Amino acid sequence: MPVPPILSVAPTTIRITACAGTLTTTQFTITNTGGTPFSWAASPSVSSYKLNPSSGSLGAGMHQTVTVSNILLSGTITITAPIAQSSPQQVIITCTV
Repeated sequence: MPVPPILSVAPTTIRITACAGTLTTTQFTITNTGGTPFSWAASPSVSSYKLNPSSGSLGAGMHQTVTVSNILLSGTITITAPIAQSSPQQVIITCTV
């Protein structure tokens, strides 16, 4: 029996000093640590966030780096993979001064 897909996201907490909008970027990685493929989608709580890519598919053992730009303030990105275990997960972005 194949191992089911498992969603893993890292890091889940990102601290940024003095968020500066379009010049502020960060990254997180989505990994399928399971044995079968899944499709995923990332949704930001802050409308100004730009995600690249914002969705995709991952085979067993594969990963995807997501770049977040246009960070003006703190927020959360929710990553969902409907058929994967450990879904959904969140990345919390905190702007500090």
